[in-house]
Amino acid sequence: MDQAKYTPTESIQRFGLDWETHVRPLYRGKVHWRNICVGGEFGYEPTGDLETYNSSTGDRLGIVSSKYQPIHNKDVAEAITEALPNPRCIVAGGSYRNGKRAWLQADLGGMSIGGVDPIQRYALFYTDHDGTGSLKVCPATFRLFCGNQLNAATRDHTSVSIRHTSGNDRHTMIDRVHAAILGTAQWLDQFETLASKLADDAAIDGTWLGKYFQRAYLETCSKETRGLILNGWQEGTEYPAGYIERAERAANRAARAVADMAENYADCDGGRMPESVRGSRWHAFNAATEWIDHSGRHGAESVQLGNAAAHKVELLNLSDHLRV
Repeated sequence: MDQAKYTPTESIQRFGLDWETHVRPLYRGKVHWRNICVGGEFGYEPTGDLETYNSSTGDRLGIVSSKYQPIHNKDVAEAITEALPNPRCIVAGGSYRNGKRAWLQADLGGMSIGGVDPIQRYALFYTDHDGTGSLKVCPATFRLFCGNQLNAATRDHTSVSIRHTSGNDRHTMIDRVHAAILGTAQWLDQFETLASKLADDAAIDGTWLGKYFQRAYLETCSKETRGLILNGWQEGTEYPAGYIERAERAANRAARAVADMAENYADCDGGRMPESVRGSRWHAFNAATEWIDHSGRHGAESVQLGNAAAHKVELLNLSDHLRV
């Protein structure tokens, strides 16, 4: 895939990340009931915490403790420059929720599943500026035939975290980012091996496929919905008010999701899927992944870095381990 590539420093400007995360004291209203009664003014006192804010806009990003040490977007860019052998590799970047989370994506080359299904390999760098997370480096892939993404952004064993603390000097951060990139490349190699194995397995039948799509939905729905589907209901049994209606709606949602995945499977990427991988576990996995990415149930941040990304890693493992 031919994409424009930028150095990390260029990408900060290109993707609107040319600002810093600053901190300032957080205050709260100081109320004196006596002053209220006599018409006195309110005062303010420090809370002991800090708030982070965007240096360009002044917008508050989050609340942090006094131990918090900002990792600026330019710090991430510098670490990537030092850690990667080819620094002109950034192909995408941006931020979510008005800068609370910023990210850059580096191109690590391509792979081909079964020799016929091209996949692009990436390292994804993202950091939270609101105090809720750390700087993370994780693997990501993009399937060219359908645009499906698979990012291991939420998996502790596939991503490396660098906390926002005073112990992160420049050299330590560069060393950790370099180690994270090596770990990312290793995960991508393992993914290629597993995906090729799934593509070679064309022995699945309708029973396996139906079970896989059902399990895929159960892996992605809420705990409450999962319980309603698995427990079901029986005629003549008394249930709490509204239970049967909720269970029926949950069963209907599951049926629609399974039907959508089956439709994706039959569509074969609009006919573009190579014949040699059709009818395989890899085929089934991509039908389920397409449902997650394109069903409209998840926003862009979730697909890239949140729950939707986590679900797809679970479905990858399920496609390998499911037996009926």
